[in-house]
Amino acid sequence: MKRLSLILVLFLVTHITFAQQEAMFSFYDWNKQLLNPAVIGEGEGLGATLIHRSQWVGFDGAPVTQSLTLDAPVMGDAVNLGLSVLNDKAGPVRNVGVMIDYAFRLRLTEEWKIAMGLKAGFNDYVFDLGNVKTIDLDRAFSKNDSEFDLNIGLGAFLSSPRLTVGFAIPKILENRFDYAVNGSAKEFRHYYVTGGYAQPLGDRFTLRPTTLVKVTSGAPVEGDLTLTCIYDQRYWVGMMGRSRDGIGLQCGAYLGRNWALGYAFDWSIANTTGRTNAGSHEVMLHYEYERGTSAKRRTRQEKERNQAPPIPTSPSESPSVTAPPAEVESSSFKPTDDRERMVVYNVTVLNQRNGVPVEGADVSVGGFMERTTDSLGKAEFVFAQGTYPVDVRALGYNRVHYNVRRGDRQDTVFMTVALNRSIVLKNIYYDFDKYDLRPESIKELEKVVSFMKANRDLYVELGSHTDSRGNDEYNQRLSENRAKSAVDYIISRGISPERIRSKGYGESRLVNGCSNGVDCTEAQHQLNRRTEIIVSERKP
Repeated sequence: MKRLSLILVLFLVTHITFAQQEAMFSFYDWNKQLLNPAVIGEGEGLGATLIHRSQWVGFDGAPVTQSLTLDAPVMGDAVNLGLSVLNDKAGPVRNVGVMIDYAFRLRLTEEWKIAMGLKAGFNDYVFDLGNVKTIDLDRAFSKNDSEFDLNIGLGAFLSSPRLTVGFAIPKILENRFDYAVNGSAKEFRHYYVTGGYAQPLGDRFTLRPTTLVKVTSGAPVEGDLTLTCIYDQRYWVGMMGRSRDGIGLQCGAYLGRNWALGYAFDWSIANTTGRTNAGSHEVMLHYEYERGTSAKRRTRQEKERNQAPPIPTSPSESPSVTAPPAEVESSSFKPTDDRERMVVYNVTVLNQRNGVPVEGADVSVGGFMERTTDSLGKAEFVFAQGTYPVDVRALGYNRVHYNVRRGDRQDTVFMTVALNRSIVLKNIYYDFDKYDLRPESIKELEKVVSFMKANRDLYVELGSHTDSRGNDEYNQRLSENRAKSAVDYIISRGISPERIRSKGYGESRLVNGCSNGVDCTEAQHQLNRRTEIIVSERKP
Protein backbone atom coordinates (compact mmCIF):
# COMPACT_ATOMS: atom_id res chain seq x y z
CA MET A 1 0.00 0.00 0.00
CA LYS A 2 2.86 2.34 0.71
CA ARG A 3 4.17 1.73 -2.76
CA LEU A 4 0.72 2.45 -4.20
CA SER A 5 0.51 5.74 -2.26
CA LEU A 6 3.96 6.74 -3.46
CA ILE A 7 2.95 6.07 -7.06
CA LEU A 8 -0.19 8.19 -6.59
CA VAL A 9 1.76 11.17 -5.27
CA LEU A 10 4.43 10.94 -7.94
CA PHE A 11 1.73 10.76 -10.59
CA LEU A 12 0.13 13.96 -9.32
CA VAL A 13 3.49 15.70 -9.01
CA THR A 14 4.68 14.69 -12.45
CA HIS A 15 1.29 15.73 -13.86
CA ILE A 16 2.39 19.24 -12.98
CA THR A 17 6.12 19.04 -13.62
CA PHE A 18 5.90 17.16 -16.92
CA ALA A 19 2.55 17.17 -18.70
CA GLN A 20 1.30 20.59 -17.66
CA GLN A 21 4.40 22.18 -16.19
CA GLU A 22 3.47 25.66 -17.40
CA ALA A 23 -0.05 26.73 -16.55
CA MET A 24 -2.67 26.40 -19.28
CA PHE A 25 -4.92 29.31 -20.31
CA SER A 26 -7.61 29.75 -22.94
CA PHE A 27 -6.97 33.52 -22.87
CA TYR A 28 -3.33 32.98 -23.87
CA ASP A 29 -3.46 35.92 -26.29
CA TRP A 30 -4.20 38.24 -23.35
CA ASN A 31 -1.62 36.51 -21.19
CA LYS A 32 1.41 36.28 -23.50
CA GLN A 33 3.60 38.13 -20.97
CA LEU A 34 3.48 35.13 -18.61
CA LEU A 35 5.47 33.19 -21.22
CA ASN A 36 7.15 35.85 -23.34
CA PRO A 37 8.70 38.98 -21.76
CA ALA A 38 9.25 40.57 -25.18
CA VAL A 39 5.58 41.55 -25.49
CA ILE A 40 5.62 44.06 -22.63
CA GLY A 41 5.34 47.79 -23.30
CA GLU A 42 3.17 47.42 -26.40
CA GLY A 43 0.39 49.51 -24.84
CA GLU A 44 0.17 53.26 -24.29
CA GLY A 45 0.78 53.05 -20.54
CA LEU A 46 0.52 50.81 -17.51
CA GLY A 47 -1.29 47.57 -18.35
CA ALA A 48 -2.62 44.91 -15.98
CA THR A 49 -4.27 41.54 -16.70
CA LEU A 50 -5.81 39.25 -14.08
CA ILE A 51 -7.01 35.74 -15.02
CA HIS A 52 -8.63 33.01 -12.94
CA ARG A 53 -8.93 29.50 -14.39
CA SER A 54 -10.76 26.54 -12.83
CA GLN A 55 -9.90 23.45 -14.86
CA TRP A 56 -12.07 20.34 -14.96
CA VAL A 57 -14.60 21.74 -12.48
CA GLY A 58 -15.97 18.99 -10.22
CA PHE A 59 -12.91 16.76 -10.63
CA ASP A 60 -11.19 16.28 -7.24
CA GLY A 61 -7.69 17.81 -7.23
CA ALA A 62 -8.07 19.46 -10.66
CA PRO A 63 -5.83 22.48 -11.46
CA VAL A 64 -6.91 25.94 -10.26
CA THR A 65 -4.78 28.82 -11.51
CA GLN A 66 -4.55 32.60 -11.12
CA SER A 67 -2.17 34.90 -12.96
CA LEU A 68 -1.44 38.61 -12.73
CA THR A 69 0.72 40.51 -15.22
CA LEU A 70 1.73 44.17 -15.08
CA ASP A 71 3.73 46.06 -17.70
CA ALA A 72 4.54 49.62 -18.72
CA PRO A 73 6.75 51.49 -21.20
CA VAL A 74 9.30 53.46 -19.19
CA MET A 75 11.62 55.02 -21.78
CA GLY A 76 10.01 54.63 -25.19
CA ASP A 77 11.22 51.53 -27.02
CA ALA A 78 14.42 51.20 -24.98
CA VAL A 79 13.10 50.30 -21.53
CA ASN A 80 9.87 48.40 -20.85
CA LEU A 81 9.32 46.73 -17.48
CA GLY A 82 6.83 44.17 -16.22
CA LEU A 83 5.89 41.78 -13.44
CA SER A 84 4.41 38.28 -13.83
CA VAL A 85 2.82 36.45 -10.89
CA LEU A 86 1.42 32.90 -11.05
CA ASN A 87 -0.46 30.82 -8.45
CA ASP A 88 -1.09 27.30 -9.74
CA LYS A 89 -2.49 24.39 -7.71
CA ALA A 90 -3.12 20.83 -8.88
CA GLY A 91 -3.69 17.98 -6.45
CA PRO A 92 -1.26 18.32 -3.52
CA VAL A 93 1.14 20.58 -5.42
CA ARG A 94 1.07 24.40 -5.34
CA ASN A 95 3.39 26.51 -7.47
CA VAL A 96 3.83 30.22 -6.79
CA GLY A 97 6.00 31.98 -9.36
CA VAL A 98 7.15 35.61 -9.54
CA MET A 99 9.11 36.99 -12.49
CA ILE A 100 10.48 40.44 -13.34
CA ASP A 101 10.27 41.18 -17.08
CA TYR A 102 12.28 43.53 -19.28
CA ALA A 103 12.00 44.24 -23.02
CA PHE A 104 13.37 46.59 -25.64
CA ARG A 105 12.29 46.92 -29.27
CA LEU A 106 13.80 48.03 -32.54
CA ARG A 107 11.97 49.35 -35.59
CA LEU A 108 12.95 47.38 -38.70
CA THR A 109 10.78 49.19 -41.26
CA GLU A 110 7.93 51.65 -41.30
CA GLU A 111 5.52 48.91 -40.17
CA TRP A 112 7.66 46.15 -38.62
CA LYS A 113 9.36 46.13 -35.25
CA ILE A 114 11.12 43.43 -33.23
CA ALA A 115 11.35 43.18 -29.46
CA MET A 116 13.67 41.13 -27.26
CA GLY A 117 12.86 40.33 -23.65
CA LEU A 118 14.29 38.77 -20.52
CA LYS A 119 12.63 37.49 -17.35
CA ALA A 120 14.11 36.44 -14.03
CA GLY A 121 12.56 35.28 -10.80
CA PHE A 122 11.64 32.27 -8.73
CA ASN A 123 9.18 29.42 -8.27
CA ASP A 124 8.18 28.15 -4.86
CA TYR A 125 6.72 24.62 -4.96
CA VAL A 126 4.82 23.34 -1.93
CA PHE A 127 3.85 19.65 -1.74
CA ASP A 128 0.89 19.26 0.62
CA LEU A 129 1.45 15.57 1.36
CA GLY A 130 -0.53 15.68 4.60
CA ASN A 131 -3.79 16.00 2.66
CA VAL A 132 -3.14 12.99 0.43
CA LYS A 133 -5.55 10.21 1.33
CA THR A 134 -3.86 6.81 1.63
CA ILE A 135 -5.29 3.41 2.32
CA ASP A 136 -2.72 2.65 5.03
CA LEU A 137 -1.29 5.19 7.46
CA ASP A 138 2.13 6.29 6.19
CA ARG A 139 4.33 8.72 8.13
CA ALA A 140 5.92 9.88 4.90
CA PHE A 141 2.63 11.60 4.10
CA SER A 142 2.23 13.32 7.46
CA LYS A 143 4.24 16.42 6.59
CA ASN A 144 4.60 18.90 3.77
CA ASP A 145 7.57 19.36 1.49
CA SER A 146 8.73 22.39 -0.52
CA GLU A 147 11.22 23.46 -3.14
CA PHE A 148 12.45 26.99 -3.97
CA ASP A 149 14.23 27.55 -7.29
CA LEU A 150 15.47 30.50 -9.30
CA ASN A 151 15.05 30.66 -13.03
CA ILE A 152 15.44 32.89 -16.08
CA GLY A 153 13.66 33.12 -19.42
CA LEU A 154 13.86 34.90 -22.75
CA GLY A 155 11.66 35.80 -25.67
CA ALA A 156 11.41 37.56 -29.02
CA PHE A 157 8.40 39.25 -30.58
CA LEU A 158 8.05 40.38 -34.20
CA SER A 159 5.06 42.60 -34.91
CA SER A 160 3.31 44.77 -37.45
CA PRO A 161 -0.12 46.42 -37.15
CA ARG A 162 -1.78 43.25 -38.46
CA LEU A 163 0.61 40.30 -37.91
CA THR A 164 2.50 39.19 -34.79
CA VAL A 165 4.89 36.27 -34.21
CA GLY A 166 6.55 35.37 -30.91
CA PHE A 167 9.03 32.83 -29.58
CA ALA A 168 9.78 32.24 -25.90
CA ILE A 169 11.47 29.98 -23.37
CA PRO A 170 9.96 31.07 -20.04
CA LYS A 171 12.26 28.80 -17.97
CA ILE A 172 15.71 28.01 -19.27
CA LEU A 173 17.03 26.20 -16.19
CA GLU A 174 15.87 22.58 -15.76
CA ASN A 175 15.67 22.33 -11.97
CA ARG A 176 15.40 18.96 -10.22
CA PHE A 177 13.14 18.32 -7.23
CA ASP A 178 13.75 15.71 -4.50
CA TYR A 179 10.77 14.80 -2.32
CA ALA A 180 10.47 13.52 1.22
CA VAL A 181 8.80 10.33 -0.06
CA ASN A 182 12.01 9.35 -1.91
CA GLY A 183 10.71 10.54 -5.23
CA SER A 184 12.20 13.04 -7.66
CA ALA A 185 11.13 15.04 -10.67
CA LYS A 186 12.69 17.45 -13.10
CA GLU A 187 11.58 20.60 -14.87
CA PHE A 188 11.80 20.27 -18.62
CA ARG A 189 12.49 23.26 -20.82
CA HIS A 190 9.38 24.39 -22.71
CA TYR A 191 9.43 26.24 -26.05
CA TYR A 192 6.51 28.41 -27.14
CA VAL A 193 5.58 29.92 -30.50
CA THR A 194 2.69 32.38 -30.76
CA GLY A 195 1.07 34.03 -33.74
CA GLY A 196 -1.78 36.38 -34.49
CA TYR A 197 -3.31 38.13 -37.49
CA ALA A 198 -6.03 40.79 -37.83
CA GLN A 199 -8.20 40.82 -40.96
CA PRO A 200 -10.75 43.68 -41.22
CA LEU A 201 -14.15 42.68 -42.59
CA GLY A 202 -15.84 45.88 -43.66
CA ASP A 203 -15.93 48.94 -41.41
CA ARG A 204 -16.93 47.32 -38.11
CA PHE A 205 -15.82 43.69 -38.01
CA THR A 206 -12.34 42.24 -37.58
CA LEU A 207 -11.46 38.55 -37.80
CA ARG A 208 -8.47 37.61 -35.61
CA PRO A 209 -6.98 34.10 -35.70
CA THR A 210 -4.34 33.39 -33.03
CA THR A 211 -2.28 30.33 -32.16
CA LEU A 212 -0.05 29.00 -29.39
CA VAL A 213 2.27 26.04 -30.00
CA LYS A 214 4.02 24.28 -27.07
CA VAL A 215 7.03 22.01 -27.49
CA THR A 216 8.88 20.12 -24.74
CA SER A 217 11.03 17.02 -24.47
CA GLY A 218 9.21 13.75 -23.86
CA ALA A 219 5.74 15.05 -24.73
CA PRO A 220 3.74 15.50 -27.95
CA VAL A 221 3.64 18.92 -29.59
CA GLU A 222 0.48 20.70 -28.51
CA GLY A 223 -1.21 23.60 -30.24
CA ASP A 224 -4.08 25.98 -29.52
CA LEU A 225 -5.95 27.71 -32.35
CA THR A 226 -8.50 30.44 -31.65
CA LEU A 227 -10.67 32.31 -34.15
CA THR A 228 -12.12 35.54 -32.75
CA CYS A 229 -14.59 37.95 -34.35
CA ILE A 230 -14.40 41.53 -33.03
CA TYR A 231 -17.24 44.00 -33.54
CA ASP A 232 -16.63 47.75 -33.51
CA GLN A 233 -13.37 47.20 -31.59
CA ARG A 234 -15.51 46.71 -28.45
CA TYR A 235 -17.11 43.24 -28.37
CA TRP A 236 -15.73 39.85 -29.31
CA VAL A 237 -16.73 36.20 -29.54
CA GLY A 238 -14.45 33.32 -30.44
CA MET A 239 -14.06 29.57 -30.67
CA MET A 240 -10.99 27.59 -29.73
CA GLY A 241 -9.52 24.17 -30.41
CA ARG A 242 -6.67 22.50 -28.53
CA SER A 243 -4.88 19.54 -30.08
CA ARG A 244 -5.09 16.29 -28.13
CA ASP A 245 -7.43 17.94 -25.63
CA GLY A 246 -10.58 19.88 -26.33
CA ILE A 247 -12.65 22.70 -27.78
CA GLY A 248 -13.98 25.91 -26.29
CA LEU A 249 -15.75 29.26 -26.63
CA GLN A 250 -14.96 32.72 -25.35
CA CYS A 251 -16.54 36.18 -25.33
CA GLY A 252 -15.81 39.60 -23.93
CA ALA A 253 -16.22 43.34 -24.15
CA TYR A 254 -14.27 46.55 -23.65
CA LEU A 255 -15.82 48.51 -20.79
CA GLY A 256 -15.08 52.13 -21.62
CA ARG A 257 -11.59 53.11 -22.76
CA ASN A 258 -9.57 51.35 -20.08
CA TRP A 259 -11.23 48.08 -19.05
CA ALA A 260 -11.89 44.75 -20.77
CA LEU A 261 -13.75 41.73 -19.34
CA GLY A 262 -13.79 38.24 -20.83
CA TYR A 263 -15.06 34.71 -20.16
CA ALA A 264 -13.88 31.43 -21.69
CA PHE A 265 -15.11 27.85 -21.47
CA ASP A 266 -13.42 24.72 -22.80
CA TRP A 267 -14.30 21.05 -22.70
CA SER A 268 -11.96 18.05 -22.83
CA ILE A 269 -12.90 15.63 -25.58
CA ALA A 270 -9.68 13.65 -25.98
CA ASN A 271 -9.49 12.14 -22.48
CA THR A 272 -11.83 10.63 -19.93
CA THR A 273 -11.89 13.67 -17.65
CA GLY A 274 -14.62 15.11 -19.84
CA ARG A 275 -17.02 12.46 -18.52
CA THR A 276 -16.57 13.39 -14.87
CA ASN A 277 -16.36 17.19 -14.77
CA ALA A 278 -18.19 20.36 -15.80
CA GLY A 279 -15.50 21.68 -18.10
CA SER A 280 -12.92 24.41 -17.57
CA HIS A 281 -13.83 28.05 -16.91
CA GLU A 282 -11.78 31.25 -17.17
CA VAL A 283 -12.49 34.86 -16.25
CA MET A 284 -10.20 37.64 -17.52
CA LEU A 285 -10.04 41.29 -16.42
CA HIS A 286 -7.73 43.73 -18.20
CA TYR A 287 -6.95 47.36 -17.45
CA GLU A 288 -4.75 49.81 -19.31
CA TYR A 289 -3.95 53.31 -18.12
CA GLU A 290 -3.05 55.77 -20.89
CA ARG A 291 -0.52 58.24 -19.59
CA GLY A 292 -0.61 61.85 -20.75
CA THR A 293 2.21 63.16 -18.59
CA SER A 294 5.11 61.88 -16.55
CA ALA A 295 4.36 60.39 -13.13
CA LYS A 296 5.80 63.42 -11.38
CA ARG A 297 3.71 65.79 -13.47
CA ARG A 298 0.55 63.73 -13.01
CA THR A 299 0.88 63.85 -9.20
CA ARG A 300 1.35 67.60 -9.41
CA GLN A 301 -1.74 67.90 -11.60
CA GLU A 302 -3.93 66.28 -8.99
CA LYS A 303 -2.61 68.53 -6.22
CA GLU A 304 -2.83 71.78 -8.16
CA ARG A 305 -5.77 71.36 -10.51
CA ASN A 306 -7.79 74.05 -8.78
CA GLN A 307 -4.98 76.07 -7.22
CA ALA A 308 -3.79 78.25 -10.10
CA PRO A 309 -4.32 81.96 -9.35
CA PRO A 310 -6.15 84.21 -11.82
CA ILE A 311 -3.89 85.38 -14.63
CA PRO A 312 -4.26 87.53 -17.72
CA THR A 313 -6.11 85.69 -20.47
CA SER A 314 -5.85 88.10 -23.36
CA PRO A 315 -3.32 90.60 -24.79
CA SER A 316 -5.53 93.49 -23.66
CA GLU A 317 -5.13 92.38 -20.06
CA SER A 318 -1.42 91.70 -20.44
CA PRO A 319 0.83 94.40 -21.96
CA SER A 320 3.61 91.86 -22.62
CA VAL A 321 4.25 88.12 -22.54
CA THR A 322 6.12 88.60 -19.30
CA ALA A 323 3.18 89.99 -17.35
CA PRO A 324 3.13 88.70 -13.77
CA PRO A 325 0.38 86.53 -12.32
CA ALA A 326 -1.92 87.88 -9.61
CA GLU A 327 0.17 86.38 -6.83
CA VAL A 328 3.17 88.69 -7.51
CA GLU A 329 3.30 91.13 -4.63
CA SER A 330 4.21 94.39 -6.36
CA SER A 331 1.67 96.19 -8.49
CA SER A 332 4.45 97.54 -10.72
CA PHE A 333 6.33 95.05 -12.89
CA LYS A 334 9.65 95.43 -14.68
CA PRO A 335 9.86 92.79 -17.38
CA THR A 336 13.60 93.05 -18.00
CA ASP A 337 15.16 94.83 -15.02
CA ASP A 338 14.08 92.55 -12.18
CA ARG A 339 16.04 89.45 -13.20
CA GLU A 340 15.44 87.56 -9.96
CA ARG A 341 11.73 87.36 -10.67
CA MET A 342 12.12 86.04 -14.21
CA VAL A 343 12.14 82.35 -15.17
CA VAL A 344 13.40 80.71 -18.36
CA TYR A 345 11.13 77.69 -18.70
CA ASN A 346 11.71 74.88 -21.25
CA VAL A 347 9.15 72.28 -22.31
CA THR A 348 10.05 69.07 -24.16
CA VAL A 349 7.10 67.23 -25.76
CA LEU A 350 7.59 63.53 -26.55
CA ASN A 351 5.45 60.79 -28.08
CA GLN A 352 4.55 58.30 -25.33
CA ARG A 353 4.57 55.37 -27.80
CA ASN A 354 8.19 55.64 -28.89
CA GLY A 355 9.86 58.62 -27.22
CA VAL A 356 10.05 60.54 -30.53
CA PRO A 357 9.87 64.36 -30.22
CA VAL A 358 6.50 65.86 -31.18
CA GLU A 359 7.26 68.63 -33.64
CA GLY A 360 4.66 71.36 -34.21
CA ALA A 361 2.87 70.94 -30.88
CA ASP A 362 1.13 74.11 -29.68
CA VAL A 363 2.14 74.93 -26.09
CA SER A 364 0.32 77.67 -24.21
CA VAL A 365 1.42 78.97 -20.80
CA GLY A 366 -1.02 81.10 -18.83
CA GLY A 367 -3.33 81.56 -21.79
CA PHE A 368 -1.27 84.48 -23.15
CA MET A 369 2.09 82.92 -24.05
CA GLU A 370 2.13 80.53 -27.01
CA ARG A 371 4.96 78.64 -28.69
CA THR A 372 5.27 75.83 -31.23
CA THR A 373 7.71 72.99 -30.55
CA ASP A 374 10.71 72.61 -32.85
CA SER A 375 12.12 69.44 -34.46
CA LEU A 376 13.41 68.36 -31.03
CA GLY A 377 9.99 68.79 -29.45
CA LYS A 378 11.19 71.83 -27.46
CA ALA A 379 9.65 75.22 -26.69
CA GLU A 380 11.08 78.00 -24.49
CA PHE A 381 9.26 80.63 -22.43
CA VAL A 382 10.35 83.58 -20.29
CA PHE A 383 7.97 84.79 -17.60
CA ALA A 384 7.72 85.95 -14.01
CA GLN A 385 7.86 83.36 -11.27
CA GLY A 386 4.44 82.07 -10.35
CA THR A 387 1.89 79.31 -10.95
CA TYR A 388 0.56 79.06 -14.50
CA PRO A 389 -1.68 76.54 -16.29
CA VAL A 390 -0.05 74.89 -19.31
CA ASP A 391 -1.97 73.50 -22.28
CA VAL A 392 -0.31 71.24 -24.89
CA ARG A 393 -2.07 70.34 -28.14
CA ALA A 394 -0.89 68.47 -31.23
CA LEU A 395 -2.74 66.93 -34.15
CA GLY A 396 -3.41 63.24 -33.52
CA TYR A 397 -2.63 63.34 -29.79
CA ASN A 398 -4.71 63.69 -26.64
CA ARG A 399 -4.58 67.16 -25.13
CA VAL A 400 -2.46 67.62 -21.97
CA HIS A 401 -3.08 70.09 -19.11
CA TYR A 402 -0.92 70.76 -16.06
CA ASN A 403 0.40 73.59 -13.89
CA VAL A 404 3.93 75.00 -13.92
CA ARG A 405 4.84 76.04 -10.37
CA ARG A 406 7.04 78.75 -8.95
CA GLY A 407 10.66 77.83 -9.48
CA ASP A 408 10.14 75.23 -12.24
CA ARG A 409 12.72 75.47 -15.01
CA GLN A 410 11.85 72.59 -17.32
CA ASP A 411 9.40 69.75 -17.86
CA THR A 412 8.99 66.78 -20.16
CA VAL A 413 5.47 66.06 -21.37
CA PHE A 414 4.48 62.68 -22.82
CA MET A 415 1.53 62.75 -25.21
CA THR A 416 -0.66 59.74 -26.01
CA VAL A 417 -2.08 59.11 -29.47
CA ALA A 418 -5.83 59.75 -29.85
CA LEU A 419 -6.84 56.35 -31.21
CA ASN A 420 -10.17 55.48 -32.83
CA ARG A 421 -11.86 58.87 -32.56
CA SER A 422 -12.66 61.55 -35.13
CA ILE A 423 -10.26 64.49 -35.28
CA VAL A 424 -11.40 67.48 -37.32
CA LEU A 425 -8.73 69.04 -39.54
CA LYS A 426 -9.05 72.80 -39.44
CA ASN A 427 -8.48 75.10 -42.41
CA ILE A 428 -8.99 72.50 -45.16
CA TYR A 429 -10.55 74.51 -48.00
CA TYR A 430 -11.82 73.75 -51.49
CA ASP A 431 -13.25 76.11 -54.07
CA PHE A 432 -17.00 75.96 -54.47
CA ASP A 433 -18.18 72.86 -56.31
CA LYS A 434 -14.54 71.67 -56.71
CA TYR A 435 -12.26 69.19 -55.03
CA ASP A 436 -8.83 70.67 -55.76
CA LEU A 437 -6.98 71.63 -52.59
CA ARG A 438 -6.46 75.33 -52.00
CA PRO A 439 -2.91 76.41 -50.97
CA GLU A 440 -3.96 77.35 -47.42
CA SER A 441 -4.95 73.70 -46.80
CA ILE A 442 -1.39 72.43 -47.21
CA LYS A 443 -0.25 73.60 -43.77
CA GLU A 444 -2.84 71.43 -41.99
CA LEU A 445 -2.14 68.41 -44.18
CA GLU A 446 1.58 68.76 -43.37
CA LYS A 447 0.64 68.17 -39.74
CA VAL A 448 -0.90 64.85 -40.77
CA VAL A 449 2.27 63.96 -42.67
CA SER A 450 4.40 64.84 -39.64
CA PHE A 451 2.18 62.76 -37.35
CA MET A 452 2.33 59.70 -39.60
CA LYS A 453 6.10 59.89 -39.95
CA ALA A 454 6.40 60.00 -36.15
CA ASN A 455 4.04 57.02 -35.74
CA ARG A 456 5.06 54.61 -38.46
CA ASP A 457 3.03 51.71 -37.07
CA LEU A 458 -0.32 53.53 -37.20
CA TYR A 459 -2.96 53.90 -39.91
CA VAL A 460 -5.20 56.83 -40.84
CA GLU A 461 -8.58 57.14 -42.49
CA LEU A 462 -9.23 60.60 -43.95
CA GLY A 463 -12.91 61.37 -44.41
CA SER A 464 -14.63 64.29 -46.11
CA HIS A 465 -18.16 65.49 -45.27
CA THR A 466 -20.58 67.90 -46.95
CA ASP A 467 -23.62 69.79 -45.73
CA SER A 468 -27.12 68.69 -46.76
CA ARG A 469 -27.64 71.25 -49.51
CA GLY A 470 -27.64 69.78 -52.99
CA ASN A 471 -28.34 66.33 -54.39
CA ASP A 472 -27.43 63.44 -52.06
CA GLU A 473 -25.60 61.46 -54.77
CA TYR A 474 -23.72 64.53 -55.91
CA ASN A 475 -22.61 65.32 -52.36
CA GLN A 476 -21.39 61.75 -51.95
CA ARG A 477 -19.24 61.93 -55.10
CA LEU A 478 -17.93 65.38 -54.18
CA SER A 479 -16.86 64.23 -50.70
CA GLU A 480 -15.14 61.14 -52.12
CA ASN A 481 -13.17 63.26 -54.59
CA ARG A 482 -12.21 65.80 -51.94
CA ALA A 483 -11.00 63.08 -49.54
CA LYS A 484 -8.99 61.46 -52.33
CA SER A 485 -7.39 64.79 -53.22
CA ALA A 486 -6.17 65.26 -49.63
CA VAL A 487 -4.90 61.68 -49.39
CA ASP A 488 -3.06 61.98 -52.72
CA TYR A 489 -1.16 64.98 -51.34
CA ILE A 490 -0.22 63.08 -48.16
CA ILE A 491 1.02 60.10 -50.21
CA SER A 492 3.08 62.49 -52.37
CA ARG A 493 4.93 63.52 -49.20
CA GLY A 494 6.32 60.01 -48.71
CA ILE A 495 3.56 58.24 -46.74
CA SER A 496 2.84 54.65 -47.82
CA PRO A 497 -0.55 54.23 -49.55
CA GLU A 498 -1.03 51.14 -47.38
CA ARG A 499 -1.26 53.34 -44.27
CA ILE A 500 -3.91 55.85 -45.34
CA ARG A 501 -7.20 55.65 -47.17
CA SER A 502 -9.80 58.18 -48.25
CA LYS A 503 -13.48 57.95 -47.42
CA GLY A 504 -16.31 60.16 -48.64
CA TYR A 505 -19.35 60.39 -46.38
CA GLY A 506 -21.37 63.00 -48.26
CA GLU A 507 -24.13 64.27 -45.98
CA SER A 508 -24.62 60.95 -44.14
CA ARG A 509 -22.96 62.08 -40.88
CA LEU A 510 -24.31 65.52 -40.06
CA VAL A 511 -23.22 66.85 -36.66
CA ASN A 512 -26.41 68.87 -36.16
CA GLY A 513 -30.01 68.86 -37.31
CA CYS A 514 -29.38 70.67 -40.59
CA SER A 515 -30.73 67.93 -42.85
CA ASN A 516 -32.61 68.32 -46.13
CA GLY A 517 -35.28 71.01 -45.94
CA VAL A 518 -34.21 72.41 -42.56
CA ASP A 519 -33.55 76.15 -42.46
CA CYS A 520 -30.06 76.69 -41.01
CA THR A 521 -27.54 79.50 -40.91
CA GLU A 522 -24.32 79.41 -42.94
CA ALA A 523 -22.36 78.84 -39.74
CA GLN A 524 -24.46 75.76 -38.96
CA HIS A 525 -23.93 74.37 -42.45
CA GLN A 526 -20.20 75.02 -42.11
CA LEU A 527 -20.02 72.63 -39.13
CA ASN A 528 -21.01 69.81 -41.46
CA ARG A 529 -18.53 70.75 -44.20
CA ARG A 530 -15.51 69.22 -42.49
CA THR A 531 -12.52 66.97 -43.06
CA GLU A 532 -11.66 64.41 -40.36
CA ILE A 533 -9.04 61.77 -39.67
CA ILE A 534 -9.37 58.62 -37.55
CA VAL A 535 -6.15 57.05 -36.27
CA SER A 536 -6.03 53.30 -35.59
CA GLU A 537 -3.58 50.50 -34.94
CA ARG A 538 -5.11 48.38 -37.67
CA LYS A 539 -5.28 49.01 -41.38
CA PRO A 540 -8.60 50.75 -42.24
